[in-house]
Amino acid sequence: AAALKSALKTQMTQEAALGGIPISYGEPGDQARSEHIWIGAATDGDMEPASFRSGRTRRDEVYTLDIIVDVTSIGKVEANEARAVLLGTAIEEMLADDPKVGAVTNLLWCVVEGFILDSHETGEGPRSTYTLKLSARGRIL
Repeated sequence: AAALKSALKTQMTQEAALGGIPISYGEPGDQARSEHIWIGAATDGDMEPASFRSGRTRRDEVYTLDIIVDVTSIGKVEANEARAVLLGTAIEEMLADDPKVGAVTNLLWCVVEGFILDSHETGEGPRSTYTLKLSARGRIL
């Protein structure tokens, strides 16, 4: 999971469609900008034997990982949500083009399996959060 998070951060930083938006590990807290992308926790991790044979047993590792696109502005919430989805779509397309996220060791694939779109008002204007739910599978030797 750590290698995938690192590779995702590197690829998103280089993704032209994300245009230099700050990308961080974990919630940025006070460092957040009007647009910010952060990598959340790897959760729901399961390890299962890939095969039953003598010798060292290979395991398949399956987990989910969140990528959070956060947009805060003085404008309308509809515009915020549209911007958050546009940025999230760029990440989804990046993964569709390269589900192995470069050459992450032992990663079989990483794909978007769902999303959450949520908005609320803040003292700085509306805040929209678009959470991409990634599903990843790796083989541990």
